[in-house]
Amino acid sequence: MLIIPEPFALDYELDGEAHSYTPDFLLHLRDGRRAVVEIKYQAEANTPENQRRFQVIAPLIESAGGGHRHQWIWPAMQVAMDQ
Repeated sequence: MLIIPEPFALDYELDGEAHSYTPDFLLHLRDGRRAVVEIKYQAEANTPENQRRFQVIAPLIESAGGGHRHQWIWPAMQVAMDQ
């Protein structure tokens, strides 16, 4: 697996305003798939503003790059408890 920090910037529009998004990591998995990873504390990720951003950004990521998936990751302790 290859892990690339802050791999690209994605320009998008929200409410008529231009924005730019840079994911935390791009993972190149052994089976050839790629995943875009954003790491946020759950409280921050759940704000209405971030939820709206994620709704706009996720389809752009999925359509932009031949098999990119998106994954929003919360702190490791929370992820482990939720699995």
